[in-house]
Amino acid sequence: SKIGSGQRAQGGSTITQQLAKNLFLTQDRKLTRKIQEVVLALWLERKFSKSEILELYLNRDYFGAGAYGIEAAAQRYFDKSARELTLAESALIAGLLKAPSKYSPSANPAEARARANVVLGAMREAGLIGPRELATARQQPIRFAANKTEREASGVEYVVDYVLERLPPLVGSGHAEVVVETTIDAELQRRAHEAVVRQLKARGAALDASQAAMVVLDTDGGIRALVGGRDYAESQFNRATKARRQPGSTFKPFVYLAALEQGLTPESIVYDLPLDIAGWAPRNDNGQYLGALTLRQALAQSVNSVAVRLAVDVGPDRVARTAARLGITAPLRAEASLALGTSEVPLIELAGAYGTFANGGSAIELHSIRRVKLSSGRVLFSRQAPQLRQVVAPRDVAGMNDMLNATLVAGTGRRAGLHIGRPFRDRRRHLHGVAGGHDDLQQTTILGRLD
Repeated sequence: SKIGSGQRAQGGSTITQQLAKNLFLTQDRKLTRKIQEVVLALWLERKFSKSEILELYLNRDYFGAGAYGIEAAAQRYFDKSARELTLAESALIAGLLKAPSKYSPSANPAEARARANVVLGAMREAGLIGPRELATARQQPIRFAANKTEREASGVEYVVDYVLERLPPLVGSGHAEVVVETTIDAELQRRAHEAVVRQLKARGAALDASQAAMVVLDTDGGIRALVGGRDYAESQFNRATKARRQPGSTFKPFVYLAALEQGLTPESIVYDLPLDIAGWAPRNDNGQYLGALTLRQALAQSVNSVAVRLAVDVGPDRVARTAARLGITAPLRAEASLALGTSEVPLIELAGAYGTFANGGSAIELHSIRRVKLSSGRVLFSRQAPQLRQVVAPRDVAGMNDMLNATLVAGTGRRAGLHIGRPFRDRRRHLHGVAGGHDDLQQTTILGRLD
């Protein structure tokens, strides 16, 4: 361990310490967690033999592509049991433990094979295999299982990774099978993936976008579909949850909410006129100015100058605090350009913040796990009914929904209207979220994020 070397939060770990973390601890990186890890590792080494510890470790650690445990990895990458793996295949899977995404056979077969050769070389140096076995293994052909399985066609691997990262710690479970019930709707997940692929195929080249992401939430914050990219086999990076991108005009509702909370109404008159802030002159896409507008009209038409004026009037700090209150945890730069979405945020946070508008002003708690139980039926975890926390006053959320509805009915978001004539506030059973790629709010209910 490196606890005494000055690397207080990120010390090295033995296999036993890794096992202790996987079995009993959370992913917290504080020194206290590290000390607990060492103590539990010492207990494990007294209770189990080295081979038993290694077996436990290999049956629980992550091998990428949603595969936890060596048997799952063997099935995922080679479509066979771990008992049937060749020496070369075994070395390849062992090599994944260092960096599952980097050496994933799905994304980097050449690097995976090169890493396997490193493992084989280490085995030879340790005397575990002879020179003939080493030469034979390095010459053995490795045939990977097909990437395009039915599961991958829905992008569900991104969901699996996300859920497993948030699986409640099951202290001392040691059970062979745990059933996790999620909030994911299989049909919505499939259609969400299809929408991402379809949009990239149709518009990706024009927008210089090679990847996209989508999040679908219900009004309780349950994640009904989550797509982190075009193809999990190509890239395991989850753009829906981990990427931070400028939200553009989809950030404007937080500016307008801050203005409503300072006393304006949807009928208040604002002015779309040229504006200069220390040499910065925000302009509308069409280069035109519309003069006097109601607040409702300005949001519906996504007018840049009005959004910036409002942010300056109420204060960029107040706008940032308003967004944070609705669920944006990413750092926001409290400056005038914040009104145009220049601070990067994750898509999932933006979608959750929008959910507050559809939830009557109550904050939603993002979640993906409903229940965890053993195969015997014993419940280990069950999500409790959320306690509603009002973060936007009823008057102000009503005003926001009125203006957002105008955006869908007569503004830049017309193509996002799910049912013409239905007010925004009545769309509670549909999705919340935000799409990038346009300087407008047109995809408030169909969520995509173009890189």
